[in-house]
Amino acid sequence: MKQLLVPAVFFVSLLACSGCSKNEKFFEMAKPVKLQPIEGNAEFLTVKNGNSSRKVSINEIETAGTVRVFTKTYWSGTDIAFDGVLLRDLLKYLGLESARQVRFRAYDDYYSLIPCEDWQTFPVLFVTRINGKPLRRREKGPFRIVYPLLDGVKTLDLQSRVKWIWSISILEVSGEGE
Repeated sequence: MKQLLVPAVFFVSLLACSGCSKNEKFFEMAKPVKLQPIEGNAEFLTVKNGNSSRKVSINEIETAGTVRVFTKTYWSGTDIAFDGVLLRDLLKYLGLESARQVRFRAYDDYYSLIPCEDWQTFPVLFVTRINGKPLRRREKGPFRIVYPLLDGVKTLDLQSRVKWIWSISILEVSGEGE
């Protein structure tokens, strides 16, 4: 059994390395899109980092650079146009690019932990709109996390699906700067 373990570990390492070399290709699917500011929108994301906390509006979030990603989801077989900000760009805009992981918390207290390896390797999208329209709470808004379906990569497998989260109200940083 030990003899089989070494080749298996080597093979998994090769897969991981080959995935890293393709990551810029993955980010090419996120196309810049110009979105008009949302008037009268009172939705905010609470950003917590240690003892500090602040509220960030959807319009401020979108100044980090909006993109559109067409992708399938695990509940629909057709492409959907998700608009928002790449998670890596949002964290950089907020001055949190050195975070090791972030936790997104929904209004119902469901949460999802996302490690930095995910947003550095894949175009994880912080969704603010679908088809250019803001998400209302009854549409599982105001914010979502989406892992786009990528050729040859299992971003819709069970491990990734549990990281999808909607109705986001809080972003919490952990492991910053270590």
